[in-house]
Amino acid sequence: MPVFVLCCHPFLSGRPSRAEALERLIERMESLPGWLWITTVGEVASHTASLNLQPRTCPQPIVPKDAYWVARPPE
Repeated sequence: MPVFVLCCHPFLSGRPSRAEALERLIERMESLPGWLWITTVGEVASHTASLNLQPRTCPQPIVPKDAYWVARPPE
């Protein structure tokens, strides 16, 4: 399922031209055929929690000691 996440910072998106562009984007998205869910991140979290999914673990990668590009706390 494709996902489009839009982050709107108030100091930018609160400007009239950007608010109008966002309104046009939402109207266009709503007019597209098919299933579309325009929602908040909180609603996505609530929906995901309601699915009662089993948590998965992800093993931590083993990083070589000479990996100079990895920030490490001082020893």
